[in-house]
Amino acid sequence: MRPAHPGEILQNELWEIGLSSEALACELGVLAQLVTSILEGRQAVSADTAMRLARLFGTTPKMWLNLQQIRNKVELTIRQRNKEEVVA
Repeated sequence: MRPAHPGEILQNELWEIGLSSEALACELGVLAQLVTSILEGRQAVSADTAMRLARLFGTTPKMWLNLQQIRNKVELTIRQRNKEEVVA
């Protein structure tokens, strides 16, 4: 089972507070396209974005980066496993 992408968690937060992705982009001072890409799981959360999210949601940048790192590690493990299965 894959851990949630930080974008999924962010999507839940937005839903709970009734904030649109466009409004979030404005609050964060980033392009709406970046927010949409993160929410859809196509873009990783960078250190800069983690700092902006932490400031807005009262969390820490480390929380957002840890979520991304966990997701990255699992994705890497899955890719390595799939590659080994193809070779075998």
